[in-house]
Amino acid sequence: MSRLDALVISPAVWGAAFALFVLLSRNTLATDVGMVGFVVGVELFLMLGGFLLTIVQLPLLIFAVSKGRNRLAALSALGIVLWLVFWFCGMALTPSMVYVT
Repeated sequence: MSRLDALVISPAVWGAAFALFVLLSRNTLATDVGMVGFVVGVELFLMLGGFLLTIVQLPLLIFAVSKGRNRLAALSALGIVLWLVFWFCGMALTPSMVYVT
């Protein structure tokens, strides 16, 4: 896998990290009053990191399609779609993000 391929799929990794963190922390850390700020902070960091990487993917996707690089375009689209799927899963699992958004 080239560096460009790794960059293209990175939003999916951030999305998976967000969903996994929410799944692991929703019944443990979030119940402690002092840890709620930490949990929300990490959730926002992972969510915004993935969102910014997804925004960067859109010009890369357009470039890949215009140059005929189908594999790169498919990986870019996959990264965007997987980030959205993981983001929706994470948002559905966490009660704390409802108060933030």
